[in-house]
Amino acid sequence: MSRSIINTLSLSNRSPLIISHRGDWQNAPENSAQAILSAAQAGADIVEIDVRQGADGTLFLMHDDRLDRTTNARGPTDGVYMRDLGGIKLRQGLGGNSAITNETVPSLIDALETARGRVYLNIDAKDAKDLNAVCDLVLRAGMENHVLVKKVVAPNRPDTDILGADWFGKIPFMPVYLTPTPGCMAKEMVILAKTYDAQILEIGFSSVDELRETRDHMRKLGVRLWPNTLDPVHSMDIFDSRAIEDPANVWGYAIRNGIGAIQTDHSAALAEYLGR
Repeated sequence: MSRSIINTLSLSNRSPLIISHRGDWQNAPENSAQAILSAAQAGADIVEIDVRQGADGTLFLMHDDRLDRTTNARGPTDGVYMRDLGGIKLRQGLGGNSAITNETVPSLIDALETARGRVYLNIDAKDAKDLNAVCDLVLRAGMENHVLVKKVVAPNRPDTDILGADWFGKIPFMPVYLTPTPGCMAKEMVILAKTYDAQILEIGFSSVDELRETRDHMRKLGVRLWPNTLDPVHSMDIFDSRAIEDPANVWGYAIRNGIGAIQTDHSAALAEYLGR
């Protein structure tokens, strides 16, 4: 963890990257400090976390725009103040009716300190307007070499808010484009990689032939491809519940066809398959 995330993303690092979705929520509350630590211990390279902004500008970890599913509290996230975080207890795993734990909602700065020196973070600002505030905090914390930020973008419409941001070029940025135009995937991904000077793209795909073609173009540009194998969000039949039963023909198949990073809800199982 002494090196920059840029080195880890580089294709000179031939190891597929394990991305832990919302941290290791199989063994801890999602988006918690415990989930970050558990994912790091399980062998994840990067922990994906979700961030929202409260009433006083506080940035904290939360996927939904309400507290109801994952905590013992209720109400919208934009009504939360910094002083409230210590009293909001997280529910185990994905929440719902699961048990309330002693884990509280972490602020983004607490999450950064939890990850520092242990694991890289991929920050998903759930409201795009909060991305600048997220990046300002990352820079103030001196974590720009250990964080990857992202946003959904389109190849035919450059995002001037990203390209003109003060932080762009200082913090690695990953374009997210999950629905490439059939027959145009490689062309569109080349545009995105060049437009945003990206080292990694979060992608979806509907054809292995197109994936292979895209892989060949990306290798020339030094760009890594990151799909999701989450059961709710995946490409083709490459998803976690199948991978648990047959990892070589799901995760392994994806890797053999050019995938260089996998976001999964089962990071420990993927780490075991990769021999971590």
